[in-house]
Amino acid sequence: MALLLLASRAAKLKQAPRFSVLSVDHGLRPEAGDEVKQVAAWCKALGLAHISLKTPEPPYATRVQEAARQQRYQAMAAWCQKHKAAALLVAHHREDQAETVVMRLLHGSGVNGLAGMSRLQRLHTKAGAVEVMRPLIDVPRAALRAMLEKAGQAWIEDPSNEDTKYERVRLRQQMPHLQAHNLATEQLVAVANHMRQARAVFDAQAVAWLQAQAGWSDYGYIEICRQPFLALGEAMQKRILAALISYLGGQIYAPKRLRLARLCARVADAPSGAATLAGCLMRWRRDTLMLGREAAGLGEQKLSQPTRQLWDQRFDVALSRQQAQQGVYIDALGRDGLAQLKADKWPLPKHVPAAYLHVLPAFFNADGVLACAALAPRKGFRAARDENKTAFAAIFARDNTGKA
Repeated sequence: MALLLLASRAAKLKQAPRFSVLSVDHGLRPEAGDEVKQVAAWCKALGLAHISLKTPEPPYATRVQEAARQQRYQAMAAWCQKHKAAALLVAHHREDQAETVVMRLLHGSGVNGLAGMSRLQRLHTKAGAVEVMRPLIDVPRAALRAMLEKAGQAWIEDPSNEDTKYERVRLRQQMPHLQAHNLATEQLVAVANHMRQARAVFDAQAVAWLQAQAGWSDYGYIEICRQPFLALGEAMQKRILAALISYLGGQIYAPKRLRLARLCARVADAPSGAATLAGCLMRWRRDTLMLGREAAGLGEQKLSQPTRQLWDQRFDVALSRQQAQQGVYIDALGRDGLAQLKADKWPLPKHVPAAYLHVLPAFFNADGVLACAALAPRKGFRAARDENKTAFAAIFARDNTGKA
């Protein structure tokens, strides 16, 4: 509510951005619907547009808060993509940052985890990338409450913030004890700042290495020189794979470090092989490591309305109004589509595993495949790899504050 109130004031300034307020109902609490209505009423009074979003289904029975967070960001990112929003503002504050650092310390996180939350972050989701802004990340919770009280603006306390079945709530209740032992919010925030600086250095090294030893195939997967990759330390191997897999798979969070370590070990131990992780398919042979999309993790990618957008994080595609009216649509080529191309004697690359061809964007109508521009360019059918958005520097970009 503090962020909402500040946005309503900022919206009155000259050349102000246009703000929309998103509320997400996960279906976890029966009273949530009424709370969303109350927020909508406050937005109307403050002159801000309000949109209510629902997640497809309630989060899992275990790790509820983590699953809900994933669903929430996916839903909001999808809305931002659809409406071409420049950024998504969220209201994390100073104490949220401190709690995040402590939680990640307890989980044995490395540099990335201890870096906490950034003021500006590029978040990769299945709906595409979204710029997340946290303008209140350095502001104490008490200052935000004081501002609301001074303005006479009410707010709603989420009862889950007091539910001790959640780890963050239990930790929050222990924070006064940590401060009594000189582990105050200030020290925890300082740790996050130092770790962001270290992360920026390591990420720059990873980008430089990839630019020298890897590249994008025209067919939408990444090729990495295997022997130089094996010569890297395990920490850098995992850093590189975590970033690339998160990007390709549209994952908000990187795969667990243990799973990444196992994958690196397999690549080192077997002269050739294949493995899947977080919506991605990795294949390797003596000299080359290939990383691309896994068909099973592709999800719903079908486009049947006129559009131009980034398809599955990899290809700039366009569907014209005339094509849509004629029943043309864009979807993954798939096994059946590839079989049709083979039957029609299309020139197909023999060195590319078929699994990577299955996940290319293709143009269809009721009779089957019309074009697969990534395989054979055809006038009027656009599907080209977006080199700016798939650049390694763009994939690793997280924090644009200049403070790392």
